[in-house]
Amino acid sequence: MFWIDKPRLLQRGNKWHLTAHLVSDCGVEALHKFARRIGLSSQCFHNKPHSPHYDLFDETILKAIQAGAKITTSKMLIRLMKP
Repeated sequence: MFWIDKPRLLQRGNKWHLTAHLVSDCGVEALHKFARRIGLSSQCFHNKPHSPHYDLFDETILKAIQAGAKITTSKMLIRLMKP
């Protein structure tokens, strides 16, 4: 399964963007495959030891949801990222 936390607003310069994080409870390889399927750049990936995830912005959030990612709370997302 693929999960994103509830999107929130982030200001970058003079612009506001929606942002979220994409994780998987199926492993990193499945996460990469899903990310490629929705057109995410590898630059969006953060290979943190206990929290590998992709950063999502604006339209990529919608693409992830349309491809089957489920929205959850940030607290639950953190639980899902733990090994």
